[in-house]
Amino acid sequence: MIDGRIGRVRVRVRTDSPDAAGIRSAAERIVRAVLERCAALLEQRHPGRIVLIRRLPLRWQINEEAADDAQVEALAAGAADLIEGMTARSSDPSPASRDHVVVFDDEAHLRTSHLLALAHGHADWWHAVLEEEERVGGDPLETLAAPERLPTGRAVLLRLAREGGLAEVLAAHPAGAADLASTLDCLRPVAPEAPAGAENHRAELAAMASRWPLLPPGALMLALQTQAAVLLGSSPDAPAAVALAARVWDDGRRPDGAGGALAERAAIVSDGRTPPQTAARTPGKSSAVTVARGKRPVSRRTRFGGLFYLLGLADELDLAESLWKACLPEGAILAAAAAALLDRAGAGDPAPALFGGVKAARACPAVSPEQLAEVAGAVCAGLASALLRRGLASIPPLRVALAEHASGRLLAAAPESSPFAFFVWPAATPDVLAAGMTALLDAWPRRGTITATPALAALDATGRLRAGRDPAPAPLFLPTAGTAPAAALLALIAGALCGLFAARAQPDPHAD
Repeated sequence: MIDGRIGRVRVRVRTDSPDAAGIRSAAERIVRAVLERCAALLEQRHPGRIVLIRRLPLRWQINEEAADDAQVEALAAGAADLIEGMTARSSDPSPASRDHVVVFDDEAHLRTSHLLALAHGHADWWHAVLEEEERVGGDPLETLAAPERLPTGRAVLLRLAREGGLAEVLAAHPAGAADLASTLDCLRPVAPEAPAGAENHRAELAAMASRWPLLPPGALMLALQTQAAVLLGSSPDAPAAVALAARVWDDGRRPDGAGGALAERAAIVSDGRTPPQTAARTPGKSSAVTVARGKRPVSRRTRFGGLFYLLGLADELDLAESLWKACLPEGAILAAAAAALLDRAGAGDPAPALFGGVKAARACPAVSPEQLAEVAGAVCAGLASALLRRGLASIPPLRVALAEHASGRLLAAAPESSPFAFFVWPAATPDVLAAGMTALLDAWPRRGTITATPALAALDATGRLRAGRDPAPAPLFLPTAGTAPAAALLALIAGALCGLFAARAQPDPHAD
C-alpha cells in the first residue's frame, strides 16, 4: 500500500497575542489535523487514487474563538477542493512539465510508471515515494512478489503489457522477474488444447514475443501469459491465457513454428550463453562497403569496416535527429566525429565520409552555444535510456572534472576509467560552468551516482554531486576543433557512440 505522507511542512504564524508560543503550538496541531482530514476527504471522493504534490502553498486565517473541529473541517474541505482543481489540470503524469502535481489512477498505475521510467533510465520526482522502498527492499519487482502485494503485482504486469513495456521491464530486473514468475507459478504450462477463440491470437502473440529482449524461461512464460491475458481480455491464470502462452512456447521450440526460435532464445539466457555475434573486422584488414547510387552500386575500400558497427547505435541514440532539431548539418558532424575517432590513421580513408553520408569528411561546422546546449541534453538523456535498454548494460557512476583544451576549458562527465565522455560543456566562465552543471543534472537520471571535485561539488545546490578525491583523471577523448562548443559536440557524439558500445561489450552484470 502507498500510505499518505508529507515530506516537509513549514508553518509561519502571524499573531498579536502575547502568548505567541502557545498560538504556534496550537497552529501546528491544527495544521496536522487539517492535512490528515484533507487526505481522508480526497480518499472518500476518489478511492484508491494517488495524488503527488511537490509544493502546496496554503494561507489560512484562523478564528481563535471558533471550535477546533469546525475549523479543521472547513480548512480541510478548502484544501481538498484546491487539490482537486490542481489535479483536474494534470491528468497525464508523464510530461516533464508537471512540476507541482501528478495524478495516478491507483498504486498499480504509479508502480507501472516507475518501472517504465527505470527501464528507460530516468525516474522523475514523483517516483521518489517509491525510491525509499527500493533502497530498503532492493529490486522493485521483488517487492511486488511478496504475497501481500500479489494483487498489485498482477495489476502492474497487465498494465505494463497494455502499454507495451512488459518484456523490457522484466529484462531490466531479472532477479525480480524470476521471483514473480516463481510466485505466480509461471512454469511451462501443459495445455494441449486451447479454448475456442485463443487460436485467433496465436500468430499475434508469437510476433510480439519475437521482438522482445532475451528473457529467462520463467520470465518469458510470465510475459507470454500476461500478454495473452491482455489479448484475450482475461486474467493471466485463466485457462485460455495459459493455453495460448503454452501453444506459442511450443511453437517456438520448432524452427519452423510461428514463434521462431523462441525457446532457444530463452535457453540462451538460462544457461549463460550469449547470442552469436559477428566478429568485427580489425582495422588492419581491408573491407568493402557498398553504397547505392541510383541503380548502380558503388564499392569503396576501407581499412575501418568496424566503424560501421556504430551506425546502429547512432540510430538508436537519435543522434541525427538531435542534430537536425538544433539546425546543425547532421551528416557533416557525424563524419567529423568519425574522422576524429580514426585520427591520423584514417587520413584519406572514405570511412568517415560514408559514416556521415557526405561526399567528404571535413572540419566540424560552426556550433553555437545554444545549439550545443540543445544537443548535449538530448544526447545525454538518450544515452542513459539506451544503457538500460534490454538489460544490456547499467547506469555507471560518473565523474565530473574540468579539462583544459586548446579551444578553451571544458566540463566533462565520464564513467570512471573511461576515455569517453557522456556529457561535455564549455566552462570558460563561472556562469557558463554553472549552466553546464545544471544541464548535466537535468539530463542524467537521479539514480545515477555523480562524483566531482570538492570545488565543483560546491556549485551544486541540489546536493546530487558527491565530493570525492581528486586523483589524476583518465585521459578523455577530446577532439581538436576551432571553438569550445564544436570540440564539446564532437567529444559528446563520439563519446556517446563508443561509450554505449563499450558498456554493452562488458560482461552482463546480472550473469552468474
